[in-house]
Parts: sequence; structure tokens; C-alpha cells
Amino acid sequence: MTSGATILVFRRSMNSASRRAFGKSLLQALRGSEEAVLVDLSGCHTLDHEDIDFLLDCVSQAVGRDPQLLLIAGSREIQVLLDVIRISSLVPVIKSLKEALEFKQYRTRSNICETAHFTRVGVV
Repeated sequence: MTSGATILVFRRSMNSASRRAFGKSLLQALRGSEEAVLVDLSGCHTLDHEDIDFLLDCVSQAVGRDPQLLLIAGSREIQVLLDVIRISSLVPVIKSLKEALEFKQYRTRSNICETAHFTRVGVV
């Protein structure tokens, strides 16, 4: 088990291999973390229907699990889109990574996961 929030960076228009790797990383993070798992959408300016379908699949796998899944919208446009598709009724949607990391429970240490399509690496 790890302490601190695990952050997975979501990139739009992933190919099928990248989607499988992201889904696997998400499930591993949900199983192996004591803290919340954050999916960072801040690198996305838009989401197409495949991105939305995949994101809904990820959320459906995480709903009701402990630790909790949180989405980081990153922009007003993505936040509105998540509200329109009602994903925000299933999991919390946070405005920014900075805001998420300012919560007391995430301050200790954060693990940032990367696969081939993710770009953020390191410990926050």
C-alpha cells in the first residue's frame, strides 16, 4: 500500500493499447492505494465520444471502491462537459491538480503513474 494520492494522466484520443494500459494502471492504483486516485484531464482541451466512453468505463469500474476516484477537469470546458454527461454525479470533479493536492489528505506524498501515452512523471 502507498500513502498519498495516485495521479494518472489522461490523454485524449488514446489508441486501444494505451486505453488498456490506462485501465490496467487505474485498477492497480485503486487496489494498491490507501488514498484517492486522481485522473488528471488537464492536458485535454476537448474530449471526443471515444474518450467519453472510455472515461465512463473507467468511472464505472471505480464507483463504490475505496479508495475514491476523483477527476481533475483542468479547464472550464472539460468541467462543463463532465457535468453535461453527468459523470460528476458519480465521482467528484475537481477544477485543478493544484486544488486537489491542496486538500489535507493529499499533502503527504503523491505517486504519479506513467505509461507510454502519459507525460507527467515524478513525485509531487
